[in-house]
Amino acid sequence: MHFGVGFHRTLLKMGKWRFGIGFRMKGATGIVMLCIYGMMNLMWYMILGCCWLIYGMCYLMFFLPIRAIYRACKKNPNTPKSNTPHNNSSFSLTSQSKKERLLEWQTLITGEHSDRLSMSEQQLRNASNQQAQNDLRIMNDCKKIIESTLDPETFFSRLNLLVEKGEHLCKLEEYVSFSGASPSAALSEIKSQYQEAIKQFLVRYFCDTFDKAEALKTQNGKNGRYKKFYDSLRPYYSVMNADNIEYIETKYRAYTK
Repeated sequence: MHFGVGFHRTLLKMGKWRFGIGFRMKGATGIVMLCIYGMMNLMWYMILGCCWLIYGMCYLMFFLPIRAIYRACKKNPNTPKSNTPHNNSSFSLTSQSKKERLLEWQTLITGEHSDRLSMSEQQLRNASNQQAQNDLRIMNDCKKIIESTLDPETFFSRLNLLVEKGEHLCKLEEYVSFSGASPSAALSEIKSQYQEAIKQFLVRYFCDTFDKAEALKTQNGKNGRYKKFYDSLRPYYSVMNADNIEYIETKYRAYTK
């Protein structure tokens, strides 16, 4: 009994007739060739299996997590801004921390400390927006008056009110969203220009005093005008720097006789 293995390739078919080429091996040679053929097929399917295994691992380790992150970001495209009311992080910790946060907010709005909440979160937000708008309106009015007034009392009271409202806006910055420059940046600029604003007022005030004094005929009348200029500014020396005080002293000495 002989074991044989045949290999052929069909070149042409005509009805029931087939024409081709091939060869046949028998005995040990056939068995060896059959083993080699089987091993080659096994290696091929092992390669295919490894490729599918790598594909599955990449799908589970990379594609699925990325798709999950993308879907989560798509559901929440807008993240809270830093200058909006903080009702998401600290309020979500515990009910106690949320209550403390609301109490601090309420104290800022009402100006009175209380251990009991009398306003809801929405009421606090509405009140904050209203106070912010009111502060901005007052600050704009103060700026116009500061740049035009010739009265020292009006000037310095409005200058102090400008700083006061700016500081209040900085406290509201945590709860209200502002467009443009932030209140803290605006307040920093106001304070940096504080002495310069005083200097501009002093120059404007002295020019007005000079014009009115020169319109008088007597020296006593002129001296009275310059003395009024000097006396009206002395109460505010505590908020002026040395240069502004020197400007007042120099002008008073130069024009009084």
